[in-house]
Parts: sequence; C-alpha cells; structure tokens
Amino acid sequence: MKKIFSKLTKKHLVVVSVVLMVALVVGMGAMTYAKYVSSYDAGTYTATAAKWGFVVTANADNLFGEKYASNGTGNDKFATVTANDNKIVVKGSADATLVAPGTTGYLDITAQGQAEVAAQLNINISLAEDKIIGDGGDYKPLEWALVSGTTDLKDAVWTTDPEALTTTAYYEPGQTSDVTYRLYWRWTFTHGSTEAEIAENNKKDTVIGAKVAATTETTLEDIKEITGLTTLTEAQYNAYVTTLEFTATVAIEQVQEIPTTTP
Repeated sequence: MKKIFSKLTKKHLVVVSVVLMVALVVGMGAMTYAKYVSSYDAGTYTATAAKWGFVVTANADNLFGEKYASNGTGNDKFATVTANDNKIVVKGSADATLVAPGTTGYLDITAQGQAEVAAQLNINISLAEDKIIGDGGDYKPLEWALVSGTTDLKDAVWTTDPEALTTTAYYEPGQTSDVTYRLYWRWTFTHGSTEAEIAENNKKDTVIGAKVAATTETTLEDIKEITGLTTLTEAQYNAYVTTLEFTATVAIEQVQEIPTTTP
C-alpha cells in the first residue's frame, strides 16, 4: 500500500507541477498586456481663412482722347480730354487717342476695401522702349506726375521719366483703404529754359507732328522745310518716335510685417 500511494503521489505531484507552470505562463502573459490608460475628448475645432477684401480699379476716361478743350489760364493753360465741342483746340478722327503740345490727361487708380492681414500696395509705371514720343534720344516732351488723391496738376512734381514714379503704401490688418492715385501726363505748349532752347524744342515737336502726317511721297527735304531743322539727317529723322505706350502695374499683396517707418 505504501508503494502504490507513493507512486500515485509522485504522479499527482507531476500533474500539479505542470498545472502550476501553465498558470504561471498565462499569468505572465496577462501582465505583458496590462497598461495605464487616460483618455480625454479634446473637442473639434474649426478655423476660417483671413479675409482678403481689397479691390483695385482704374479709370482711363480722362487719359487720352480724340478731342481736347482749352482749359485754365497762363502757365496752367492746358487742353483737357472732353466729350463735347466747346472750346475745342485738338480734334482727331473718331475714337482716336491723341497727345499734342498743350494737352494733358490723367489715369485714376483706386484701391478700396480691407483685409484681416497686413498688406502692401505698389504702383509702378513702365514705358515701351520703342514707343516714347520724342527724338529717340534725350528729348522726351511728355512729363509725368503721380499723386495721392486728386491733386491739381499745377501742384504736382513733374518728371520726364515715369518709371521713377513708384508709390508704396501699407495697411495694417483691418485698416480700410479708399484712396485714389492719379497719374498725370502733360505736353507743355512751350518748354525750355532759354529762347533758343524753346525754339529748338518747337522744331522737334513739329518733326513729330510732320512725321505722323508724312506719306510715301514725303522727303527729308520736305521735313526740313516744314520744321526749319536744316541739319536734320535721315538717321535722326528715322529715330523720331510718334507713338506712346506705357503700362501701369498695380499690386496689393499680403506682407509679414509693416516697416517701422513707412513711405
């Protein structure tokens, strides 16, 4: 009996040992997958793009015309673009865009609106190199001015180089813009610092007008006779330009910062 009990006990011990080992392995596995967890619903959030509400427009109704009417007095007497027939001193064919000595015109550029970001406005003027009225050299009879608002042309600062007329303005976020910039041009009736210079410039102006009117039969000698420029060469005559073309570029764009000292 003791031997049988002894055998049974050993067997039981083996079984118990196996059961304990399996339980230990399962327990270790359970510990492997245990972890601390904290959770919180952080919510749903939305954002809208910042507003951009600037609009730039241009009005060229008074820039060039087929008719110009006498206006002003003395040194400020310039003919301006008109739609009626009162005091007409320059008149071309229908829908013509003319310039002539003693005339002036302007282009209005308006920037309106506001944005929720900082912004910068830039205005730049450029001339087509082969379309600048004059003698093809230093003589450019048209003068230009760029002013804020509707400053009268007699109070403007003039230059023969419109490409130097750059304007920059800055707007803080939310700042409203409702400003007009006016680009003037003028061709003075007489220009020069001395009588001799005025007389020479008058002859050059006449070459420009005569070249527009020239036909295939017109000779250089005809031009010399009309203008009084007896030393005019074929090359000099060919260099005269009778048309004008310019581009006004207006850009308003977002900026990262506004200069401490703004123009």
